Amino acid sequence: MRVFTARHNGQPLASSIIMFYGDSAFYHHGASIQSKIPAAYLLQWEAIREAKRRGHKFYNFWGIIKEDVSLSHPWQGITLFKKGFGGRTVTVFRGKKKF
Repeated sequence: MRVFTARHNGQPLASSIIMFYGDSAFYHHGASIQSKIPAAYLLQWEAIREAKRRGHKFYNFWGIIKEDVSLSHPWQGITLFKKGFGGRTVTVFRGKKKF
């Protein structure tokens, strides 16, 4: 596990907890403050670069909403952020529940 923090003039703007396990790196949690500086994007790119340096094949952003969910859903912004990096959506089934 590693905590990544993006700072500007010494002030933290965004931070993320990234888990490294097996062939994947997982974006576990993150937070950012409102700013004109898109620090959260740079922070994720640095985490992806670190995963590549470590030899991981996958970077898993975990959890997005379905395409047909209302634009007012609280995860709409988070989903847009995560999908903005490209990649592909993988649906995982566990028993009868769909995650």
